[in-house]
Amino acid sequence: MFPSEFSYEYNYILESFSSIYNKTQWINSQKNNLALQVIVYLPYISNCDNPRRTALLNTNNFFLASNSALFLHTTNDDLNILNRLQSFLYYPNGNKNIILKGLYIIALIMLQDYYHDKKEDLINNKYNPLETNRWDFKELENKLIHEITQIKCEQLDVFFPINEIRTQTYWWNKSE
Repeated sequence: MFPSEFSYEYNYILESFSSIYNKTQWINSQKNNLALQVIVYLPYISNCDNPRRTALLNTNNFFLASNSALFLHTTNDDLNILNRLQSFLYYPNGNKNIILKGLYIIALIMLQDYYHDKKEDLINNKYNPLETNRWDFKELENKLIHEITQIKCEQLDVFFPINEIRTQTYWWNKSE
């Protein structure tokens, strides 16, 4: 359960974004998306400069990256699972360890999406580092969980427990 001030901010960010782009249904379909929640929440708990602005900009980048072929995974992203995320998420002057933990959480969700979409990606000729065996799912999953648990941040641990994170098998919720 999020503190009420975060629920307010989260809804404010999504409503602001919705009013800018006039895509209320599209944006509301992602409201329960854990990756989006971490992206919005991270500037506040890592004490970034201008957390509301940072959250709104990263929300914009998330929606753009999730719906543009320009941000699809490429072989250049294979070297480090954070490469793709760091190309569109920015957290100015925040606590580096908390930001890193948040990025690892988002990366775990992204990895689970790759695993869940392996067959679909193969059919659609979409590059997937798990399908090409560039990444080993179990090895990378264990590494990410280890990194997440090593960095202490009670707020992230309470709001995004590992067992809940592991239940999300999508990056972009297509079903709502």
